[in-house]
Amino acid sequence: MNTPHHPRTLLRACALLTAVHLSAGHAQTQTVRIDPASAEHAADTLFQSVQAAVTQAGGDLERSRLQLAFGFSTGHFASDPGRAEAARAIATQLVTEHLAPGDEVRAYAWEMGVYPHASATLNPYRVPATNAARNDVNRLWPRSTRLGSGGGHDTERAAVEIAQDLPNTTNAVIVLLTNTAFSVASSTQKPIGEGDARYQALLKTFTRLPARNPSGASVPLAFVEATSGRERTLDAVVFVPKTFQNVPLAGGTRAHLLRGTPPPSPSSPRPLWPLLIGVLAVVALAAALWWVRRPRTPRAPQSPRMGRAAGKGAWQVTVGGRSFTTNVPHGETVVNVCGRGYPAAQDSARDVVLDTSDLPGDRILTITRDGRGLSVRAENGATISNLPDGNVLPLSTAEYRLRVTGRQSRPNLPPRPYAAEVKLAISPLDAKEHSA
Repeated sequence: MNTPHHPRTLLRACALLTAVHLSAGHAQTQTVRIDPASAEHAADTLFQSVQAAVTQAGGDLERSRLQLAFGFSTGHFASDPGRAEAARAIATQLVTEHLAPGDEVRAYAWEMGVYPHASATLNPYRVPATNAARNDVNRLWPRSTRLGSGGGHDTERAAVEIAQDLPNTTNAVIVLLTNTAFSVASSTQKPIGEGDARYQALLKTFTRLPARNPSGASVPLAFVEATSGRERTLDAVVFVPKTFQNVPLAGGTRAHLLRGTPPPSPSSPRPLWPLLIGVLAVVALAAALWWVRRPRTPRAPQSPRMGRAAGKGAWQVTVGGRSFTTNVPHGETVVNVCGRGYPAAQDSARDVVLDTSDLPGDRILTITRDGRGLSVRAENGATISNLPDGNVLPLSTAEYRLRVTGRQSRPNLPPRPYAAEVKLAISPLDAKEHSA
């Protein structure tokens, strides 16, 4: 007996046949659907990192235009369509949710170097005024590997060639999206490496944001493949001008342009609540003064409380099995933390070498005396991912486990990412020991 086909079943069958037909035509036409919420979260994370780096470079993206150059590493597109689709979805989300009219977007494809992809003629894409129109930015993104691809990708060469193509770099940010930030040789070509003269020239005008994971990503981007539920990551390598030149956005701030609302008028009537708060503050101040100056009944003297307040007295910091006194002038070095193989130091009394293979033979951290405690500064491109705001540790009994990441340069080879934990403890210095 023949069973009638349900219309939804027929649609699914047609879609399946279409997907099989497209996959036979080109390896990269296979697509993996990315969970929209995960792509949106990754785009938010990436833009916040870019915005913070621009602010540090003297820029203000809330009021300034942005040139954003996306570079897509395509060598893995055929073998890993999930990461390929995630890169496109995250880039689209960032443009639609965070870029304002007046911003410009460019898309580049790269493997061992930048090559012209099918949509390269659409560069630059100028962000339109309406949110709905911004979705057409996805036409810019590369869809396939390079013809005759030998695999591999050269992150440093891609950054150099993209920067050379930009008409103006003073307000441009380069974002390279790849399966791994670490450069990978192809079957016929080696990466240029960080020591290449062209790459070193690039670093005179651009800052490469430090690595945040062992593969060298400036911003690791998490996403979910909706079709399988797999949780995966994509690497973003970010380059920001050392000095960002602000070009004002027309029509208001970025936030108001994205919401489609005009900025507040300076002539708008002022609300009354700030005045009321001021009056209450004056009344509270008068009451506090009366309380302080009121007549008091004399009390019998009390014994002082025993104990040492944080930051007072003699303290020491212990790292690598050695202890160092913090009783040095403000701004002076307490201890330098170095990796194994670090050459003989000029001030060996203030250097400690950690016996761990995960750290390069270089100075990693410098700990100096600060008026509020101990200031911790990363050295030679290292990054500390779990320090408090201001990088200052108070002088109070505590133990810290600092996560340090970075990239170790190697002659004629791509840099090697590293990640390690540095343990340090702050404790009171014994009075007898201190007097000795």
